[in-house]
Amino acid sequence: MERLFLFLLITIFTSHSLNRSEASPENCGIDGAENDLLSLTVTNRRNESGEWVTWFSASRNTSGITNNIDVVLIRSSSTCRGNHFVNIKGTIKDTSTINVDHRLFFHKKCSNNAAITNNGQTLQRIKEEETASALTHRPLLDDEVFTVRFDKRRNKSNQALGIGITTHSPDAIDLPNHMNTLKSGTWMFYHANLYHNSAVLVSNILKT
Repeated sequence: MERLFLFLLITIFTSHSLNRSEASPENCGIDGAENDLLSLTVTNRRNESGEWVTWFSASRNTSGITNNIDVVLIRSSSTCRGNHFVNIKGTIKDTSTINVDHRLFFHKKCSNNAAITNNGQTLQRIKEEETASALTHRPLLDDEVFTVRFDKRRNKSNQALGIGITTHSPDAIDLPNHMNTLKSGTWMFYHANLYHNSAVLVSNILKT
């Protein structure tokens, strides 16, 4: 299934607001001073009665750290041919909840008459007499609900906002100022018509 990107085409409004890797070894070396480290010490020796006893301790600096971590240790022992074996195995598990920001933003690559500001949340035209367009920074999720807010209107022409979806990734194409110049992978609501690949699919859809 192809991924869909939401796009906006500006023809009359100056600005609109749109209501967000694995770490590499180079960035997360174990020798760094700010790594989240757990120190585990295990000691196995005979006590005064001659019995084998295992002690263990774990320490961790939790200053400024909100993640949770569980340590589970299992000790087992066995005797074979007069030799006594002690086996200790354990797991260290991060139990913190990772909050992923799925909000939609505008992709930094837009048409040449568009400007993306406000940390990717606002799109506006550079030249008032020309159209401009931009895509979302990632594909839409299944059944995703989003909000577009009009911030300001600059003129009273009969042009309108165009909004739609496309299978084209902003990383793969040079975005045109008007999305109706694309001849593939684009569905667009513009004026009162629904367009598919720049051709009218349903005319006067508001009354339909």
